[in-house]
Amino acid sequence: MKISPAKMTSVRLLFILSLFAVGGCTEEVSEKLKNSQTTMAQDSSSLETVTPAIRLKHDMDESSSFVTHKGGDTSAPCELKEPSQGFLSDEYSKTSPTHTLDCVMEAQELDLYAGGAKFTFEGDDNLCAFYEYVPFKFVEMPMGDTTKAVYNVTCTGEAGECGASECDNVYEDFDGASTFSNVYANGSTPSCRFDYTEEEYGKNCDEGNITTHTYQIDNTMFDSDNDGDPDCAAVDLTPVKVGQQSSECGGDHYNCMGGPSIAELGSAEVFSHIYSNLNRAPFTEAFEIEAPIERWQALGLETKENRYLANYSSAIANSCSNVTGVNSFSDWSTDFAGHDIEDLRDTARYEPAYLGDPSYNLKLDADGNEWDGIDDADVDAISYAENPFRSYYNTSPYYAFNCLDSAFDVKAQIRLFIREWDREYPESNGSRFDFITDSNLNGGGTNAFIDSTESNLDGEDWNNVTDWDDFFTANDVWSTTGCYETRVPFSVNNFPGKL
Repeated sequence: MKISPAKMTSVRLLFILSLFAVGGCTEEVSEKLKNSQTTMAQDSSSLETVTPAIRLKHDMDESSSFVTHKGGDTSAPCELKEPSQGFLSDEYSKTSPTHTLDCVMEAQELDLYAGGAKFTFEGDDNLCAFYEYVPFKFVEMPMGDTTKAVYNVTCTGEAGECGASECDNVYEDFDGASTFSNVYANGSTPSCRFDYTEEEYGKNCDEGNITTHTYQIDNTMFDSDNDGDPDCAAVDLTPVKVGQQSSECGGDHYNCMGGPSIAELGSAEVFSHIYSNLNRAPFTEAFEIEAPIERWQALGLETKENRYLANYSSAIANSCSNVTGVNSFSDWSTDFAGHDIEDLRDTARYEPAYLGDPSYNLKLDADGNEWDGIDDADVDAISYAENPFRSYYNTSPYYAFNCLDSAFDVKAQIRLFIREWDREYPESNGSRFDFITDSNLNGGGTNAFIDSTESNLDGEDWNNVTDWDDFFTANDVWSTTGCYETRVPFSVNNFPGKL
């Protein structure tokens, strides 16, 4: 059959239109398939289980040098995920890798000094009935009880040539018979050892007392042989006790506590703040630590100190079981022991003698030295602290964030260490973050960035603001045998003073 040209043209047009229709349908199906695949992927991702966790984040400006991470792993956030069995107090120990986490907030020294620190703690849904915040806390100056006894000598009668020379003086010592020694010269009076109100520190941390024993000597002269001269041999100069009086020092041990804890909690006597979360809802709480420069300006001083908030110290980083000291270059994940640092306090070992251990060695003599243990009468005072972290009273060497159950038992803990750097981060700061210190690189050019003792091209120190490592090194505080021992058991040089 012969098809006319006009009909052939119609057929061709119909065929072309059919192709367009099929192409459009194919394209529509393809889009539907893609959408279907996307939906399936979304549905699949929604099925993934998100593990609940507690975490800590810093809230500092992104342009600042602040970096917060898991200790020993710069790439990991400060986040502790709940184990499969949940956070359980029965499974908790401060050494547990599943129930505790050490975190570090890194910052260059001026960022810390001028900006302070801001951070937020978070807990996910259905985790903890209570949360506890324990801020950084230390001892600024030694506190204690003065137990001083002094001897006031009065005389009756006219001294004459045979009279006693001790009249109208106050003495530190008396042999119990007739000899007084160590007179308070030039009208000075005995003072309480831990009362610093007349010093730069300006606080009274002494709860002891001074007991004044008054002795009287009869100087009355008489002429036994009537020759016109006093008979010295007949004068009895034996001191007779006529009274005693106790004077309270009037201080408070807690006056010598320091650190952000005081400002955060409102009292040196308070150790932590507890947040109730009985419905176990998601929890968020923000914290801000005052910038040291603001504290010093308020006091009218120009001291550059970061010890107030930067609690990290390589000197005590792996604490009592494996002390590296400030000259070590150690891998964080191998040697850091945040859990051990809590043992610095060790009150069972350092509580006052009359509360327990009679061998307690922080009884002080009149010269402020450790008592020799021979004569109880030589004990002039009892100190309640040996260094900033070792005290009869609670100290906290880190910022602790605890997850608690309803029985007040810890189920999980994050420990935060704020570390300041003396220099800008090196290009390879990631690996440097993972080390306890780089102080062993001093002397090799300009290679130490965390703990530098070197200078710039003009001879000016890279280290401009004091941290705890600077202080411990300068004052030789820790013994090389371990952090349970300070090198000098009692010295005001072991303490930072007002921060």
